[in-house]
Amino acid sequence: MLVNHTSLVSLCTTKRLVLIFIVIGVISFANYCEILLSSEIHQSRKSVDSGRREFKTLDENLPQEANQKPRKCQISGPQRVFGFIKIHKCAGDTMAAAFMRLAEERDSEIILPKGSWNLNWPHEPGDYLPSRKKSRKFDITALHMMFDVQKWKIRLEPGAKFITMIRWPYAQFKSHFGYMNYPRHLSETYGILINDTFDKFLAEPYKLAASFEWHNPMMFDLGFKEWKHDTESYLKILQGNLSLVMIQDYFDESMVLLKNEMCWSLRDIMVRRFNSGGKHYFFGPKYKSSDIEKQREEKYRRYATADFQLFEVFNQTFWEKINQTPNFNKQLFEYRKASKLVDQYCNAVKKKREKKSKVFTVGNENIRVDVIFCKRYFTSTLKYIERLKTLRYPTLQMPGVSSR
Repeated sequence: MLVNHTSLVSLCTTKRLVLIFIVIGVISFANYCEILLSSEIHQSRKSVDSGRREFKTLDENLPQEANQKPRKCQISGPQRVFGFIKIHKCAGDTMAAAFMRLAEERDSEIILPKGSWNLNWPHEPGDYLPSRKKSRKFDITALHMMFDVQKWKIRLEPGAKFITMIRWPYAQFKSHFGYMNYPRHLSETYGILINDTFDKFLAEPYKLAASFEWHNPMMFDLGFKEWKHDTESYLKILQGNLSLVMIQDYFDESMVLLKNEMCWSLRDIMVRRFNSGGKHYFFGPKYKSSDIEKQREEKYRRYATADFQLFEVFNQTFWEKINQTPNFNKQLFEYRKASKLVDQYCNAVKKKREKKSKVFTVGNENIRVDVIFCKRYFTSTLKYIERLKTLRYPTLQMPGVSSR
């Protein structure tokens, strides 16, 4: 009997089918439904920006063998030593807080600042508390620290993987522009009205930029020195040293890739989103005009060529990794399901409507959560820095925490 694809999706969505097993290879009809639903979500999410941003899409015509190669996580085990390059305004606080939770749960040695929030950024790596380990090395770094692969390797235990998260460059710069207080600098230095600062800057960026970090800010955080490095050569260095480059615009997909790359569990990649959805206060009333936004984006593309090259290179590898990941759509569906269950539970804990621990079964994994997990789940990066410094360096006199 032939069954229409649309009908299958409809049956799964409306839950009118209780239990029908149709053999498709070796998977059940129920699993097939999950894959179809996940695929619908995945494709609809990609379609929003696929034209303007030229994102790669999942290759549905990939040979079947590519989706059957098993990972060898059972041999290597979960990755415990890694460096996360925290790029400004690329979900860095969200990821750093999650990695600090892992450091607390595993008692992993993570680099913590002597000050309040960074590791001597934007200068050479440093200004951090000593490791408590005999080796004097660390397992994790996840805060703002200028990337230099050799200097990072010296500080971390052997076998470290390096990962990061990037973003569509124009969107990243809009957030970065306001976060770094560039409008105030331009207004005070050149007398430009706050609402005009962004457009004035895009009109004469080389004249108005106050430092190198204004130019290609993502590449800057990745250690790129435009007065020293050739863009293409440096991108090859990054390709050779970064195990995974996630994309904030596809956050859920990135979490699935992270889980597979690091051989982690679903519980390990449960994250709470922080500092998202900020407003761009420096725009005038014409901000919402799509034509004006396109002109701004094109001007920025001509200015930040290295950041756009960075995105193009790693956007391609991102989708190649997805195409090579077994049962990716099913894993994506399970991640979203687990995230929803955990977030609902922790919100109930926060509102004191839930006190007992719970175990959620998603796919083949059991996710155990409790009040302690939720407390850590809601802890922001700055609060986590305070927390771990208090727990691990009890004799340290705590400085005031910057709001930056």
